Amino acid sequence: MNTSLEHLPAHKQKQLREITGIIVKAVYLEKVLLFGSHATGRSVEHRYTEGGVIYEYISDYEILIITKSGESRNHYEVQDQRFHIRMF
Repeated sequence: MNTSLEHLPAHKQKQLREITGIIVKAVYLEKVLLFGSHATGRSVEHRYTEGGVIYEYISDYEILIITKSGESRNHYEVQDQRFHIRMF
């Protein structure tokens, strides 16, 4: 298990630090876990043009937030927040 972001390109490290900063302001944070393709180094950034239309597929970030005990939200509540950050 990686415990740093060093395996990611600098621009992705910066984006994840910005996202984590937003999360820290929103909840009483215990831990932030990155999982999925970015954690394993198998993320994809694919962009191409066909017939004058630009198509792109970019792996998203899968992040698990673990809050400290005493967090005011119900234990069963899961929040899905979408952050739209342009990669190009």
